[in-house]
Amino acid sequence: MPVPDMTQQAKRVTLFDAWAARYDTAVAAGGDDFPFAGYDEVLATAVRAAGARPSLRVLELGIGTGNLAERFIAAGCQV
Repeated sequence: MPVPDMTQQAKRVTLFDAWAARYDTAVAAGGDDFPFAGYDEVLATAVRAAGARPSLRVLELGIGTGNLAERFIAAGCQV
């Protein structure tokens, strides 16, 4: 496997960091474009599928901005 070009890797990190700074704003705007199309429904479906209820203990891995964890907290879960 080739060693990644550090210049390319640095560009990717810079691009990701710039997007991460705007991520929640983009999600809140409710865009129907990739990658946010259906985002709100995906979160709602995950919470329903887990059977979220007060006192349910939830471990979220890869929490990112916490949008899914926020849904579980609102349902009374321990996250």
